[in-house]
Amino acid sequence: DATFYFDLETYIARYDPTSETRLKRLFFIASRTNNEQVARMCLEMAESQLKVMGNTKVYREVFGMKKAQRAVEHDEQQFPNKNDYYSNLCTNPTIQINPNNYDSSWVLATDQAAQFQLETLHSRLQTAQTHLAKEAIRSAYAALADFSKNRGSLKEAFTYILKSRDYCSTHLHTAETNLQAIELCFDMKNYAIPQFQSFLSKAQHAASAISSSSVNNATHNGTILMTKVIVAHALSLLNEGKYDEAAEKLASVTVDLNNQFNTVVSSEDIVLYSILLGLATFDRQRIQRVMFVDGSFATSTTVEPPETLKQRLSLLPWLSDLICHYVRAEYGKFLSLLEQHRSELLLDLRLSPHLVTLYDKIRNKCVVQYLKPYSSVNLNVMKCQFDPANWGNNTAEHENENSNIKLEDSVAHLITTGVIPHARINLQHGTIVTKQPPTRKTTMLHVEQLGDRFIRDAEAMLLRMACIESNITVQLLSSDSGHGKKSASNTRPGLSHYSYGSHSGSAYEGCENDVSSDSANSDVDDEIMHAEEDNEALTMMDISDSVVENAQSA
Repeated sequence: DATFYFDLETYIARYDPTSETRLKRLFFIASRTNNEQVARMCLEMAESQLKVMGNTKVYREVFGMKKAQRAVEHDEQQFPNKNDYYSNLCTNPTIQINPNNYDSSWVLATDQAAQFQLETLHSRLQTAQTHLAKEAIRSAYAALADFSKNRGSLKEAFTYILKSRDYCSTHLHTAETNLQAIELCFDMKNYAIPQFQSFLSKAQHAASAISSSSVNNATHNGTILMTKVIVAHALSLLNEGKYDEAAEKLASVTVDLNNQFNTVVSSEDIVLYSILLGLATFDRQRIQRVMFVDGSFATSTTVEPPETLKQRLSLLPWLSDLICHYVRAEYGKFLSLLEQHRSELLLDLRLSPHLVTLYDKIRNKCVVQYLKPYSSVNLNVMKCQFDPANWGNNTAEHENENSNIKLEDSVAHLITTGVIPHARINLQHGTIVTKQPPTRKTTMLHVEQLGDRFIRDAEAMLLRMACIESNITVQLLSSDSGHGKKSASNTRPGLSHYSYGSHSGSAYEGCENDVSSDSANSDVDDEIMHAEEDNEALTMMDISDSVVENAQSA
């Protein structure tokens, strides 16, 4: 939308001024926007950043040739090392790059200075390797990685980071080095490689070790590093389409992480991703558990999120209104507000590829929740909530055949995919009828299970009472005890002898049959005496049947 207002300066100020993420986002916005002014501002900011970083490689490929030449070379794939974040610049009609503004003298001077700096860094590395100084070698590799990254050679920077990992001597160095490798994986879009999971696990282990240390500020540093690992893992899950797991991890990010990870993602991005992914995948119970403290939000006028989320929501106030409309079932206002920010969200580098899928999931969830309490719904009434043409118009008398067809197609898709299998569309009356599945059989099975459980618990209770009343206990036989020896043929393992006794009171007083426990006790006594006469070991299992029968007869 050419009339869409986008505050580029405020948006891009969230990220580190020399980070690859900021540069990629500028080129991405320039390639996607239809606003010529915004595209021109993006290119100007990108050009300034490239000159500050000394990145002549990208500067030469973007600003050093005419648009037609760049388009031809892009089609012929003559950019084997090109970064895909500006590959669409040649096809955007709103971008006009003047090749006369190309600063060739700056490129030449910067390349000469960079060559001298590179020789100095290699000399520093050789000196450290000669003296076998482990920390100096690690620092030299880290400096070479930073230099290559600023120059636009991300693969070389990644190679240097991998080499520096072998010279880490502390948990802090291990965590920081693995996080740098993770950051480069995001810059190169290589977070699907097997090494990425290894970087995550090693960084997490090192951060945990730092948190458990007794050194001053070690706990805080460990918490920050652990939070970075969680965010990096969530972003990789988002890229894989695992929205549920990504939302869980992003929702658990604490406020300790402000802008310490803005080389990859900003605080505003964290709250935006967590809210949208949660609305698309969480049910109401999980939204209540993860995002809200007070479970009675349905009856309250205000929705109070937890302290961490509440502080982050202040960064993007429109998300607070979005959540309030959702939990109050104001689906028309909710979808309308969400649609107003579609153009802005489409310019987000990491969210844009998944935005259509997320919007469809959110809208389908709203349709399902809208139909859930009713057995029959009028399409014209439902249209006021879900038809974009009628958002803000609460008159149900206004009919639009095209919007009805669109809504019917959406509901039909939910029925055929099994999301609402018991719903049917009545085209003649213009209604949606939902049939609840029969619950009588399920209820009877549940009642039967409860009855069996009650009988089992009652029998166990009676058995225990009878054992207590008869003073029946089981004692373990130790090797050096004074109870005497028993033969292996008539003694069960782990049991020695059986002690018993009787009480004068009755265990079942007040029963209708007025049966005394004396008979039960006498039967047990007779059985025990008989076992002792035969020199057989008696255990709890041997008399349990007798006690149960006596207890049931009582």
